[in-house]
Amino acid sequence: MQKSVRLAGSAAERAASFVRGIKTQTRDFSARESQRFNAVPVIRETLLLLGHTLRAGNCRIDFKPAVEQIELVGSPGRLAQVITNLVTNAVDACAAQGGGEIALRLDARANEVELQVSDTGSGISPEIMPKIFDPMFTTKPFGQGTGLGLAIVHDIVTGEFSGTIHVDSQVNQGTTFTLHFLKSKED
Repeated sequence: MQKSVRLAGSAAERAASFVRGIKTQTRDFSARESQRFNAVPVIRETLLLLGHTLRAGNCRIDFKPAVEQIELVGSPGRLAQVITNLVTNAVDACAAQGGGEIALRLDARANEVELQVSDTGSGISPEIMPKIFDPMFTTKPFGQGTGLGLAIVHDIVTGEFSGTIHVDSQVNQGTTFTLHFLKSKED
């Protein structure tokens, strides 16, 4: 009986996390509705929602925040969109190799928060690197990609979070996106 109660409690917590994740993903925040929020649970909930995509792509995810409370000022839903787009692209990059590792690292620094999303996928060739944030640019076959994912990431990070994005990539070895979000002036 105790084992059944623990199992039910665990299932209920997973279901609650899933519902919180859906609410985070679907709430419509505009830039003027920014708020102070803890980025750690937002990322965890987003990764939970991406579980099927990760399993289908045979990808393992490793999320390691430096601490459990890392605050940002902005929209939690927009951060979730950034994570969704970057992780989905990482899964696609790993597809040619039958899957791979995707690592997320989150760390608070003196005046900024750093997020790294790394994969062991196909990498980005140097000749297309300058185009990756261009709207409508995609390397996917016709009908499989919109070319908006990284353009949206760029707009959210630089516009709504006043941050920056740096990309390191090696063909056939993987890619790392490093995002820096400025902390608010109150910090």
